[in-house]
Amino acid sequence: MEKFKLDSRLENDSILIDVFEGIQIRTINDSRYIWFILVPNISKLKEWHDLPRPLEANLLFFTRNLSHFLSKTLNTTKINIASLGNVVSQFHLHIVARYKDDPSWPNPVWGDGITLELKKDEIHMRKKLIKDFHQHLSNLKKSH
Repeated sequence: MEKFKLDSRLENDSILIDVFEGIQIRTINDSRYIWFILVPNISKLKEWHDLPRPLEANLLFFTRNLSHFLSKTLNTTKINIASLGNVVSQFHLHIVARYKDDPSWPNPVWGDGITLELKKDEIHMRKKLIKDFHQHLSNLKKSH
Protein backbone atom coordinates (compact mmCIF):
# COMPACT_ATOMS: atom_id res chain seq x y z
CA MET A 1 0.00 0.00 0.00
CA GLU A 2 1.32 3.40 -0.99
CA LYS A 3 2.11 5.83 1.84
CA PHE A 4 -0.38 8.69 2.10
CA LYS A 5 0.90 12.04 0.84
CA LEU A 6 -1.10 15.23 1.33
CA ASP A 7 -1.26 17.56 -1.68
CA SER A 8 1.28 20.35 -1.14
CA ARG A 9 -1.35 23.07 -1.66
CA LEU A 10 -3.56 21.60 1.07
CA GLU A 11 -0.54 21.28 3.32
CA ASN A 12 0.54 24.89 2.70
CA ASP A 13 -2.96 26.35 3.11
CA SER A 14 -4.07 24.42 6.20
CA ILE A 15 -3.06 23.25 9.65
CA LEU A 16 -3.58 19.71 10.93
CA ILE A 17 -5.92 19.76 13.93
CA ASP A 18 -6.64 16.05 14.48
CA VAL A 19 -7.20 12.69 12.81
CA PHE A 20 -10.53 10.87 13.15
CA GLU A 21 -10.79 7.26 11.99
CA GLY A 22 -8.52 7.76 8.96
CA ILE A 23 -9.72 11.29 8.17
CA GLN A 24 -7.48 14.32 8.68
CA ILE A 25 -9.23 17.31 10.21
CA ARG A 26 -7.46 20.43 9.04
CA THR A 27 -8.28 24.11 9.36
CA ILE A 28 -7.65 26.54 6.55
CA ASN A 29 -5.06 29.10 7.64
CA ASP A 30 -7.34 32.11 7.21
CA SER A 31 -8.61 33.94 10.28
CA ARG A 32 -11.57 35.41 8.40
CA TYR A 33 -13.45 32.10 8.52
CA ILE A 34 -13.89 29.03 10.66
CA TRP A 35 -13.12 26.66 7.83
CA PHE A 36 -12.26 23.00 8.16
CA ILE A 37 -11.28 20.50 5.53
CA LEU A 38 -11.60 16.76 5.91
CA VAL A 39 -9.05 14.67 4.03
CA PRO A 40 -9.23 10.87 4.00
CA ASN A 41 -5.77 9.33 4.41
CA ILE A 42 -5.90 7.47 1.08
CA SER A 43 -3.32 8.08 -1.62
CA LYS A 44 -4.47 9.30 -5.02
CA LEU A 45 -8.13 9.55 -3.97
CA LYS A 46 -9.95 12.00 -6.24
CA GLU A 47 -13.69 11.41 -6.01
CA TRP A 48 -16.28 10.76 -3.31
CA HIS A 49 -17.50 7.69 -5.22
CA ASP A 50 -14.01 6.14 -4.96
CA LEU A 51 -14.11 6.07 -1.15
CA PRO A 52 -14.23 2.61 0.42
CA ARG A 53 -17.76 2.19 1.83
CA PRO A 54 -16.77 2.06 5.54
CA LEU A 55 -14.72 5.26 5.16
CA GLU A 56 -17.54 6.89 3.20
CA ALA A 57 -19.94 6.08 6.04
CA ASN A 58 -17.49 7.54 8.60
CA LEU A 59 -17.00 10.67 6.50
CA LEU A 60 -20.74 11.19 6.07
CA PHE A 61 -21.39 10.63 9.81
CA PHE A 62 -18.54 12.95 10.75
CA THR A 63 -19.53 15.67 8.25
CA ARG A 64 -23.19 15.66 9.25
CA ASN A 65 -22.42 15.83 12.95
CA LEU A 66 -19.61 18.39 12.66
CA SER A 67 -21.85 20.59 10.53
CA HIS A 68 -24.64 20.38 13.10
CA PHE A 69 -22.23 20.96 16.00
CA LEU A 70 -20.66 24.05 14.37
CA SER A 71 -24.06 25.43 13.44
CA LYS A 72 -25.35 25.20 17.01
CA THR A 73 -22.11 26.05 18.85
CA LEU A 74 -21.18 29.04 16.68
CA ASN A 75 -24.72 30.23 15.89
CA THR A 76 -23.93 30.37 12.18
CA THR A 77 -26.10 31.79 9.43
CA LYS A 78 -25.21 28.83 7.18
CA ILE A 79 -22.79 25.92 6.98
CA ASN A 80 -21.23 25.45 3.55
CA ILE A 81 -20.12 21.93 2.65
CA ALA A 82 -18.33 21.35 -0.64
CA SER A 83 -15.98 19.06 -2.49
CA LEU A 84 -14.84 20.68 -5.70
CA GLY A 85 -11.34 19.51 -6.57
CA ASN A 86 -10.98 21.62 -9.68
CA VAL A 87 -7.68 23.10 -8.47
CA VAL A 88 -6.60 20.44 -5.95
CA SER A 89 -7.74 17.08 -7.29
CA GLN A 90 -6.94 15.17 -4.08
CA PHE A 91 -10.30 14.47 -2.43
CA HIS A 92 -11.06 16.85 0.43
CA LEU A 93 -14.27 18.15 1.87
CA HIS A 94 -14.75 21.76 2.96
CA ILE A 95 -16.93 22.64 5.96
CA VAL A 96 -17.22 26.39 6.44
CA ALA A 97 -19.13 28.31 9.11
CA ARG A 98 -20.74 31.28 7.36
CA TYR A 99 -22.28 34.50 8.65
CA LYS A 100 -24.14 37.27 6.85
CA ASP A 101 -21.43 39.70 7.96
CA ASP A 102 -18.41 37.61 6.91
CA PRO A 103 -16.08 39.20 4.31
CA SER A 104 -17.34 37.11 1.37
CA TRP A 105 -21.05 36.76 2.13
CA PRO A 106 -22.98 35.60 0.14
CA ASN A 107 -20.21 34.54 -2.29
CA PRO A 108 -17.87 31.55 -1.89
CA VAL A 109 -15.00 31.92 0.59
CA TRP A 110 -12.31 30.87 -1.86
CA GLY A 111 -10.88 32.64 -4.84
CA ASP A 112 -10.59 36.21 -3.61
CA GLY A 113 -6.79 35.98 -3.24
CA ILE A 114 -6.91 37.33 0.33
CA THR A 115 -5.94 35.39 3.44
CA LEU A 116 -5.25 36.53 6.98
CA GLU A 117 -3.01 34.01 8.73
CA LEU A 118 -4.38 32.45 11.90
CA LYS A 119 -2.90 33.61 15.19
CA LYS A 120 -1.93 31.07 17.87
CA ASP A 121 -5.06 31.77 19.93
CA GLU A 122 -7.26 31.22 16.85
CA ILE A 123 -5.56 27.88 16.14
CA HIS A 124 -6.08 26.95 19.78
CA MET A 125 -9.78 27.89 19.50
CA ARG A 126 -10.20 25.64 16.45
CA LYS A 127 -8.43 22.79 18.25
CA LYS A 128 -10.76 23.29 21.22
CA LEU A 129 -13.78 23.27 18.89
CA ILE A 130 -12.72 19.90 17.51
CA LYS A 131 -11.92 18.55 20.98
CA ASP A 132 -15.39 19.65 22.16
CA PHE A 133 -16.87 18.07 19.04
CA HIS A 134 -15.15 14.75 19.83
CA GLN A 135 -16.70 14.91 23.30
CA HIS A 136 -20.08 15.65 21.73
CA LEU A 137 -19.67 12.63 19.41
CA SER A 138 -18.73 10.44 22.33
CA ASN A 139 -21.85 11.53 24.22
CA LEU A 140 -23.95 11.03 21.10
CA LYS A 141 -22.70 7.47 20.64
CA LYS A 142 -23.38 6.65 24.31
CA SER A 143 -26.98 7.87 24.05
CA HIS A 144 -27.73 5.60 21.06
